[in-house]
Amino acid sequence: MPNGDAWRRVWETSLAHFPASFGAETRNMVVTVSGSLAVAHYLMRFTRLGNQSWLRQTVAFRKEQGSWKIFHEHSSMPFDPETSKVVFESD
Repeated sequence: MPNGDAWRRVWETSLAHFPASFGAETRNMVVTVSGSLAVAHYLMRFTRLGNQSWLRQTVAFRKEQGSWKIFHEHSSMPFDPETSKVVFESD
């Protein structure tokens, strides 16, 4: 995973391709903390882009020198195991 400055540059470059009016919506966030480790998982989608696909996000943090640092991220598309099709809406 890139360090903080490198990660910021990745997002600054990426966000230049999004319309100024886009936003993000999150649902069902659960955060679990144990000592110096934490994991957050939730559903997320970009809004006002015409694409309503939900992404499942998992982010793992480690507390280092008093600050929480991301050390792992994973994104996936939720799917229905009965049909193997992506689920585009959340309840």
